[in-house]
Formats: sequence, C-alpha cells, structure tokens
Amino acid sequence: MNQNPPKLPGFLRNYLRLLVPLVIVATLANGIGLVIPSAIAKKIDQYQITGSYSFSTILLELIGITVLVAIFTLLQSALATYTSEKMAYDLRNQLAKKIAQQSFHYVSTTTVAKLLTVITSDVDSIKGLIAQGIVAIFSALLILIGSSIALLSINVTLALITLSIIPIIAL
Repeated sequence: MNQNPPKLPGFLRNYLRLLVPLVIVATLANGIGLVIPSAIAKKIDQYQITGSYSFSTILLELIGITVLVAIFTLLQSALATYTSEKMAYDLRNQLAKKIAQQSFHYVSTTTVAKLLTVITSDVDSIKGLIAQGIVAIFSALLILIGSSIALLSINVTLALITLSIIPIIAL
C-alpha cells in the first residue's frame, strides 16, 4: 500500500468552489454580528445628545441585524454540511477504488474491521474538520480582527493594553 498519502491542502484545493462561498458566508455572519455593539453604542450616544429615543426603531434595527445573522449562520451551516458530505463521499469513493486495486494478499491479510475502522474514522475526522474546523478558524480570526478594530476605535490606549494579552493567551 502507498505509504505517502495525498496531503490535505492538495485534497482541499479540489473543493475551492465550495470552500470559498463557505468562508464568505461565515465572514458575513460574524461580521454582521460585530455590528450589534456598534449599533447599540450609536443609540446610546444619540440618547445622550438628544435626550430621547425611539424604542421601536432600536428594536427593529436589532431584530433586523439578528435576523441577518441568523440567515447567514443557517446558510453557513448548510454550506458546511453540504461541503463536508460531498468531500466525505468523494474521499470514500477514492478509498474504495484504492482498496480494490490492492493485491489479494493485502486484502486477505487485513481484517475487514480494520479497514472499515480506519476508513470511517479518517473520513469522519476530515468531514468534521471541514464542517467545523475551517469555519471556526475563519470566524475566530474575523472576530479577533473586528473586535480589535472596534477596541482601537473606542480607546487606543485601553485597546493596546487589552490586545497585548493575546500572545500570552495564545500560549
């Protein structure tokens, strides 16, 4: 059996047309979520200046933002599931072809349970990586960058003190 399996980045390259929209939708879902604190801050500032507020306007804006976040999160979940299932299906087919090409001796000496366990666990791990891992990485990066920008726009000194802790947390 080939001891040099294909690398994951090369495998993922075949699915860029599915992964790019997934990352875009995840970015939109998280990016819109970062608007909520800013919208609340603007309404508080407006109240401090004018002394009045419109509860219905505030409520409608927050509901609108929340609905947009929910739509993009649902779309993100659907895209992540479709992408991971498509990749798992293709990977299982590739593995089945590879096993079918093996010598009779290899297939007869390797137990079916061992083959099924390896195939199932590896494919499920890759499926989980795609469905959750890639989206989580981009979401976390976007939230970190967006929150950092928000902090810097509010108070540079406080933001720099807060952001200086990130390398310590990363360890």
